[in-house]
Amino acid sequence: MFNTVFKEIPIPKIPQPDQTPFVRLVNRILELKTQGADTTALEQQIDRLVYKLYGLTYDEVLLVEPDTSLSREAYQQISLKSSVNE
Repeated sequence: MFNTVFKEIPIPKIPQPDQTPFVRLVNRILELKTQGADTTALEQQIDRLVYKLYGLTYDEVLLVEPDTSLSREAYQQISLKSSVNE
């Protein structure tokens, strides 16, 4: 049953270039973790990119993250495409 449940979860396939912001953030987090640094802000960036990847609206994000400090306007400006160039 465990495998059946996970087979139903849609996992988007994204082109290699669109994976770049995720890879950069994860590499930075790993680097900072070895230094004992707080990586919460970077982890939140990944969360927000995942929300965009799955096409969540701001109202849906509020269901997942009800205490978010992210404004509707700031969320609407997040883009996987623009994150590649950061």
